[in-house]
Amino acid sequence: MGGNECNVQKSSVVIIPSNIAHFTIPEKDLVMAVINTPPFNPENYYPLTQENTAVKFDKAQFERLKQ
Repeated sequence: MGGNECNVQKSSVVIIPSNIAHFTIPEKDLVMAVINTPPFNPENYYPLTQENTAVKFDKAQFERLKQ
């Protein structure tokens, strides 16, 4: 998230600040519960396809991790 890697394991809690890009690359048997505060608003969602420093999205990091 925001250019940092965070390995999530059982019982992990991850807090992501607003307006920070984040993505999940699940490994086998990953189950996640997501709580959005404030509630998720689809108008605020947009897929990231290019580098975006405003939300700290590192496309090169994303490409490397998804392999």
